[in-house]
Amino acid sequence: MGVAAAARASETILTRWNDAVKVLQQGVSVFVVNSAGWVLLQHRDENAPTCPDMWCLPGGAVEPGEEPAAAAGREVLKEAGLDVAGSLRPLFSGHITETLEAGTGTPYLEHTFAATTPRDDSDVRLGEGRDMRFLPVDVIMGLDLAPSTRHFFAIYLALGAHEEVTSTAGSGAAAPGGSRPTGRAG
Repeated sequence: MGVAAAARASETILTRWNDAVKVLQQGVSVFVVNSAGWVLLQHRDENAPTCPDMWCLPGGAVEPGEEPAAAAGREVLKEAGLDVAGSLRPLFSGHITETLEAGTGTPYLEHTFAATTPRDDSDVRLGEGRDMRFLPVDVIMGLDLAPSTRHFFAIYLALGAHEEVTSTAGSGAAAPGGSRPTGRAG
């Protein structure tokens, strides 16, 4: 199933789910992919409210009355200083519980987007966390990822979304300014 078909199926399921379940909170996560096909990740600091010292996708809460796509663009701009609003596209959405992150068991609706950018690490302006950089997927999968980020990456890769997104992002050459993280899982 392609990304577009999965997004349509997900939307149908969510419409039915939302009719049956009250959504308490909505969140967004964004796969920002540069021209090398590397994905932007944030290394949370020790003061993060959930999953301190772990790596995660840029994202956050959808404000009351805000559209999820607007929230996705706002969060990437706030956390990394990158304007990706013009390249955002929905990937998948689904209900998850905060048990993945904070152990509260509160259900929330997560909207996951992809965006492409010609930017690299030298263009990133850290607005939140310890570090924010573009990394290759093989390195990302070896990091100490927040549980929700690991979950979203599994879906992203299973849907073939990375191949589709990178085909629109660029050549796949080494990312200028890219570097390897130090926060690997033990």
